[in-house]
Amino acid sequence: MDILAWTVIPSNARIEAPRAVDRAVYEVWVDGVDARTLIPEDARQALEGRTDRGALLEVRRVVPEPGSTVKAPIDLPGMEPYLEGNSLMQTWYPVLVAAAAKCVRGSDGDPWEGAREIERFVNAHVENKGFGTAFGSAAEVLSTRTGDCSEHAVLMAAMTRAGGIPSKLVSGLVYHEGGFVYHMWVEVWTGDGWYALDPTIGDGSVDATHIKLAESAAKDAVVADLSVGVLRTWRRLNIRIVDHASAG
Repeated sequence: MDILAWTVIPSNARIEAPRAVDRAVYEVWVDGVDARTLIPEDARQALEGRTDRGALLEVRRVVPEPGSTVKAPIDLPGMEPYLEGNSLMQTWYPVLVAAAAKCVRGSDGDPWEGAREIERFVNAHVENKGFGTAFGSAAEVLSTRTGDCSEHAVLMAAMTRAGGIPSKLVSGLVYHEGGFVYHMWVEVWTGDGWYALDPTIGDGSVDATHIKLAESAAKDAVVADLSVGVLRTWRRLNIRIVDHASAG
């Protein structure tokens, strides 16, 4: 798994099966700053109260309820920034369009199932998982099959958009081998909200050890807002695992 391992935030406890975690509670704090101003809230994660040092954050695995999705391709007001192509995500690139079409072909227009197929494709397609590329474009990643978590996310976001599924890029943290590391993944809109997928891991949903710090539509290929979310916490954020649970 290709994650930014040199940016580890040490953990107070070890999670033996992090990809199976469906719910977790963390204490988060940043010295001299109200941590609640740094952590966005959404359907997956919510601030539950204060502590002496910071705040309690609950994170859950969230997937669409059966029957809640709309039919793709999705063309609704307000979704335009999450469907547009640009120099980072070339949604018009013929090979990318063909790959996306092949992935969603068996989903019968269900954007969640289509997005999960694209997640699986990207996870398998990017074979050379390394840090040699800095935000390679989707067309480049599709061709070279090389990249880290950001390249996985960019390719997946471009392919979902090419398949008529709105998407955005997400930066944050994920638990990995004894600590939390900076990472990037994708959210897709399926009809009743945004749902997370991680093509670097490729599990078909995002576990509760993923903590979002920022998101971006990457409008006009600009992704600076992702970096701002990370830089606000860089080497300053502390995380303590309070509780975690897996289904079954």
